[in-house]
Amino acid sequence: MREILEEAQLCHQIVKEAHDAIIMADREGIIRLWNKGAEMVFGFSPAEALGQSLHLIIPENLQERHDQGYRQVMQSERSKYAAELLAVPAIKRMAPRYQWNSP
Repeated sequence: MREILEEAQLCHQIVKEAHDAIIMADREGIIRLWNKGAEMVFGFSPAEALGQSLHLIIPENLQERHDQGYRQVMQSERSKYAAELLAVPAIKRMAPRYQWNSP
């Protein structure tokens, strides 16, 4: 039992610290997992992303299409993208611009 707990903790740490964006959403499309890589890629902290809709990172003009596909996958429990990488347009928060004050 101890080994299982240690393995689960290791897996959690790997996901949490991965530089690749790892996001998990529930059946309604609400973000439930947002790792450090997702923060680096999209610019939103876990506090800003967790509990929000996936619309946070989906361009407005693609949200309806995404919702239709997401509902279909949730109903069928199958996705044609399960075994391949899917590259799609996404929203990334812009970094704040810093102003340099001259002395």
